[in-house]
Amino acid sequence: MKPNIPLNPFEEQSEEYYKNPKDMSLEELELLLYTKRMELKLDVMRLETKVNYTKVIIETIVALGIPEKIEAFIFSMYDTYKPKSNKSKTNL
Repeated sequence: MKPNIPLNPFEEQSEEYYKNPKDMSLEELELLLYTKRMELKLDVMRLETKVNYTKVIIETIVALGIPEKIEAFIFSMYDTYKPKSNKSKTNL
């Protein structure tokens, strides 16, 4: 049987530190802080990428004129199924 090796072995890695930060030396704490900064930087970069993809998708939808087509469709449906008023014609 083939072993089940993930595409990215570092993905979904559990963060287990073998030492309590209180017991770490100054160099170990600096390394820990450095890794935390890098993780934060990666998270921000991933978020920026997602925002950029979303922005491109929205710009494409607007450029294709899809919102106007949806609006026209909704108004045409409203005109087709417009409720008839029940006003009675009375002269005062």
